[in-house]
Amino acid sequence: MAILAFVLIAHEPAEVVGNSIDMLLKADGECVVCVHYDSNSSLKEFAELKRRYGTSDRVLLVEDRARCGWGQFGLVDGTIRALRLLAASGKAYSHAYLVSCSCWPIRPLIELRQFLDRNDDVDFIESHDERWMTGGLREERYTLRHPFSFTRQRALFEAGVRLQRKLRIRRKIPAGLSPRYGSQWWCLRRETITGILRWVEENPAAYAFYRQVWIPDETFFQTIAHALGATVARGYIPTLYTFNVHGKPIVFYDDHLAWLQQQPHFFTRKVALSAERCRAVLFSLACSPAQTEQPVIDIPKRATRIPPATRTEPYYGRMFEPGSGVRNWPKNLETMRQTSVVLYGPPSLTRLAAETLRASGGLTVLGRLFHPDRIEFQPGRPDFHGLNSGEIALRDYDRPLYLSRALLRCPVLPVFELCPGDDPALERLVLEKEESFVAIPLVPGGRSPAWRVLFWYLALPESQRVAIDAATNRFDRFRRTEEAAAKHFGQKHVAAMERKLFGAAAGKTLVFSGAGDAPDPEWKAALRFLHGGRIEPLLTALDGLAGVFSKQDWRKLAPSFSEEDAGFAASHG
Repeated sequence: MAILAFVLIAHEPAEVVGNSIDMLLKADGECVVCVHYDSNSSLKEFAELKRRYGTSDRVLLVEDRARCGWGQFGLVDGTIRALRLLAASGKAYSHAYLVSCSCWPIRPLIELRQFLDRNDDVDFIESHDERWMTGGLREERYTLRHPFSFTRQRALFEAGVRLQRKLRIRRKIPAGLSPRYGSQWWCLRRETITGILRWVEENPAAYAFYRQVWIPDETFFQTIAHALGATVARGYIPTLYTFNVHGKPIVFYDDHLAWLQQQPHFFTRKVALSAERCRAVLFSLACSPAQTEQPVIDIPKRATRIPPATRTEPYYGRMFEPGSGVRNWPKNLETMRQTSVVLYGPPSLTRLAAETLRASGGLTVLGRLFHPDRIEFQPGRPDFHGLNSGEIALRDYDRPLYLSRALLRCPVLPVFELCPGDDPALERLVLEKEESFVAIPLVPGGRSPAWRVLFWYLALPESQRVAIDAATNRFDRFRRTEEAAAKHFGQKHVAAMERKLFGAAAGKTLVFSGAGDAPDPEWKAALRFLHGGRIEPLLTALDGLAGVFSKQDWRKLAPSFSEEDAGFAASHG
């Protein structure tokens, strides 16, 4: 039966690395584990690993460690050093399987060994042409020099790329190599590993060439296996990995357990350390001496990784997209691939509208994602598909990217509340970008300029409305409201929003007021034309929302203004 040698590349604390080693040793009583521990990590932690496994005949620790970093050569060199140690040890193995501490088994390892026995004539490594990449640098990964870290020295990295393009500097790809790309994670037969190590020894200059290739761990082994003529399993590797639309790995938690167990793979990437129940259940399954009820014996016929079509424009926030920008609302909206509905207005009105739409079905209705003090998802839910309501610093680090991530987690048409002061830049864009947002302004009373005072009064925090309520006459209340709004929201922002909400062109978007205006059929038809069938649940709910608002009395929202009802109507109606 196949004998596995796991090559574990790690940088985490010794306790975390030890847990992964112990898991592999217990799940497969015959495997060996060869560990490369990042030289950037603590010597104290490495010493703890040596103390813990120094006498084990099933664990090998690379002493001559390489410095590793995302997108840098150390990930390749550290793996090669581990493979050299494995070869020198004389340990018996038929397949080398590359893993990290984020990898976790999702099937019994005995089933993996039976699978490898059944398919012992192929290697499991992705080896695609450049279409595998979803964005960013392609040929220039090879032809330009990349001495700087993309994650730690982003400005220098991008400056280096621009300079080399300007000077038309191009490196020549080593003879005999045709660049291939794919996932870093593979399972290779021993004869293929031997061939790769021989190639490294015989081609030191070509191996050194990869020191300045960008993200070499996604191209070195893939290219060399291809050059050696390895027979590769088409469209399948035994490690499951998934990325979101921003090119970043999806992390799995406890609520992904059932889904993971259904996948035709043997390991998965990125199971969170905090997903203790998921890890425990999968570990117990990995140790099982029997196959699962639906074992994977033959290579799955359906491709699990199909190279996507080449895109001509980047997605906002892609990890692999130099120059895509951060904290950039316009860039975000240019690349947003779905429509969202925005309830814009004072908190008391957006809350009422959200509650009404939430009851109608067919919509994912969120709260105030950009509340200054918290993140509101849905009533009684402190988290939303991996996003936590307390992660305000994370949200505020890159608000456009955060909104993209939140909306992408919505299974059906997303709706969210936005109130004055939540995010001034987004507030203005919401009323301008009809291709990205369906804006529903919520204005108490009406759209006559006179009602703007009431709008800002309701938008102000409760603590500031107390001082306004203490005024003895109407005009003093108006003056205090205008002064408080200008100070709290900013005079320029107040003026800009008043032009959009109460100006001459304000009637172009739908407004719900105390009068309960019915949705304009032409406006609904325009939405249907612009956004297609996905907008139907909203269009169905609009009449009901208008009916709810028609029953509201704005005087109850602002009692101190209620005595001036006649004056509002007479002077400004």
